[in-house]
Amino acid sequence: MTKSISIILGCLLFGDFLIVPLFGAIAVDNSVAHFDGKPIAIHTDTKLEYYQFQKLGTSSSFMFFVKSGHDAFLKLSGLPDEKASNFLVILGNNSHSFLCKHGEEPSTCTDIYVDKETPGILSAQEYKGFWITIQGPKISVGKAGQSIPFMSYTLSEPLPVTYVGLRSFGEATAEWLIYDVVPHVLYWAHDVWEKSQDHAFQGWQDITGEPLYIIRLRHKDPLTVYNYFPSLRFVSFGYGKLTNGMYPNPGYEQSYEVLCGGANATWVSAAGVVRPPNAFPSGSTKDGDTLYICRASYGNTLAVGQVASDNICYFVLDDGIELIAKDKFEVLVY
Repeated sequence: MTKSISIILGCLLFGDFLIVPLFGAIAVDNSVAHFDGKPIAIHTDTKLEYYQFQKLGTSSSFMFFVKSGHDAFLKLSGLPDEKASNFLVILGNNSHSFLCKHGEEPSTCTDIYVDKETPGILSAQEYKGFWITIQGPKISVGKAGQSIPFMSYTLSEPLPVTYVGLRSFGEATAEWLIYDVVPHVLYWAHDVWEKSQDHAFQGWQDITGEPLYIIRLRHKDPLTVYNYFPSLRFVSFGYGKLTNGMYPNPGYEQSYEVLCGGANATWVSAAGVVRPPNAFPSGSTKDGDTLYICRASYGNTLAVGQVASDNICYFVLDDGIELIAKDKFEVLVY
């Protein structure tokens, strides 16, 4: 027996769609996608002739809200690649919605599995909510607030899905709010920690096992990066004897940025070699030298720091001591 409970926090439920743009939501339902936290906001239009891929979170299920007059396309794929083998969900195409195998062209299907008449399923004036679940070979699509899918199909073998790509077609623009995904690219969020922590990029952890995150702010002249300790609400920073020590963050809320996203970002060894061309820039020194994010070992932990053209990784420990790493350190690339 399936037990179904729906809990909506900070939302308004009107018929089969939800208005949730600001506060986040939680749906608890054994037959529907679970979602929580804050959504990723995405804009698509026909000027962008490619899918905007997002990495799924802890499960192959997600919920989204879309505001568009017609032709909302979602590509389910194992790779963030236009040509990867994938499955296509189309909402609001000539009053129909489809489940199909994606063809060679961005807007084509080679095999149509489900063709469902769905007049008025989308709206250009208001958000409408949907959920998608992938359970082995079965793909189901439903409306927010409803546990029964309006489209489902079972393939001959399981569909490996780790990414969803979003796109608009037919001269339509779309505003998306999508839950249970990890942002694909690294970006700096102009927000206080409480608004950014759901998607914050974890640099590593300190000796106690607490996750360390990365923020940046302008101290005197240079724009530099800092270790952020959520439990202490402290930052620590340093670059070549510019400044040492730990500083509490009150007063910085309006000026610091949190590094977020980075589903595909990784750390690569960079000591003694030319810095990777795709290293992620994080700021600059007072002389205009570009800084990149690095991390280095210290005892049985890792510390986040920054590296410039001298190819030395400077990092500060949580007791305010600044150290450098010349031979063994990594640089964040994307």
